[in-house]
Amino acid sequence: MKIGFDAKRAFHNYTGLGNYSRTLISSLASLYPENQYLVFNPKKTSYKPFHFKSVEEINPQNIIEQIIPFLWRDFSMPKDFPKDLDIFHGLSNELPLRIHHAKIKKIVTVHDILYLHFPNDFTSFDRRRYEKKMLYALQYADKIIATSLKTKKDLIEYYQIPENKIDVVYQSCNSIFQAKIDSSQQDFFEKKLLLPKRYFLSVGSIIERKNLANTILAFKKLKTQKKSQDIKLIIIGNGNQYKSQIKTLISKQQLENEIIWLNETIDSQLIEKGLPYIYSNAAALLYPSFYEGFGIPVLEAMACNCPVITSYNTSMAEICENYALFVNPHDENDIAKQMQRAIEDTNFIETMTIQANKRTALFSKENIAKQIFELYQSLLTP
Repeated sequence: MKIGFDAKRAFHNYTGLGNYSRTLISSLASLYPENQYLVFNPKKTSYKPFHFKSVEEINPQNIIEQIIPFLWRDFSMPKDFPKDLDIFHGLSNELPLRIHHAKIKKIVTVHDILYLHFPNDFTSFDRRRYEKKMLYALQYADKIIATSLKTKKDLIEYYQIPENKIDVVYQSCNSIFQAKIDSSQQDFFEKKLLLPKRYFLSVGSIIERKNLANTILAFKKLKTQKKSQDIKLIIIGNGNQYKSQIKTLISKQQLENEIIWLNETIDSQLIEKGLPYIYSNAAALLYPSFYEGFGIPVLEAMACNCPVITSYNTSMAEICENYALFVNPHDENDIAKQMQRAIEDTNFIETMTIQANKRTALFSKENIAKQIFELYQSLLTP
């Protein structure tokens, strides 16, 4: 097979969608090296994430498209498809807008429809643009991959997509979260990160949807308990306006000395390398998000034997099954109650965490790549 990918995110996004793209393409190239994988990158960069003979990078050749890369990615990329291309896979909610003329099989991965659930998080221009691209991709894709059952249900509800056109294939996480941390790594990160002895952990973009405000209020309630007075909250993530609002809330709650913004004190590359260590030493990951198409930090925490406190709605319940402490994200009292349980009910937490870690095998990059590859094969089978 010769398979093409929209690889913009793989080359230019270093977090969620970028990680998804890089992990999937690398896993396919590693497990099925007999195929050829063409990664369409609209703008050349020194960053080269793929080191496989079977992976070839394709860039725009036209000088205008090189200067204005989105013209190539959005409109004219299909003219550079080789004649023997079998499949094109859009990895992040969209397909090139003229791909319907190409006589190949088309697949799109849809991660979420956030612009419909949280329209205030987007400009009116961006909402219209995302909607247009989504409608086009859903219409012309031969198969849609949803990264959770929640996203599949959203596509059926909001866009009336036939159920049999959508396959649910979960995401994987970076293999560094599944590797054991040896004693030398423990010593290194202990000295470099200088983490408190006991802490809860929040990981993710500092935006309203992630619900950091109720996390802060729950943490304040927890701190009134005698057994919790020494525990800290570590926040890993970046943000702008909403982050300022959160800092104001922290000040009002007089929690400035109890909360550590790790990005502000530690180099980001060190945090990235040390994240498995940070997860593995936390009392729990706090992830009471209002909505997630998948929620990768939840899977990362499970892989690191870190207990998870998360919302019972949206996709996180799918990922965790019964192996998390579930909360109503709108109720800080409920969040605080489960935080207290995480540090006091040690026998239950240990058992739950072991089972959660076992569950991560379902999300291994090998298992995800196998499901995707079988989907490719099914499309090409007469």
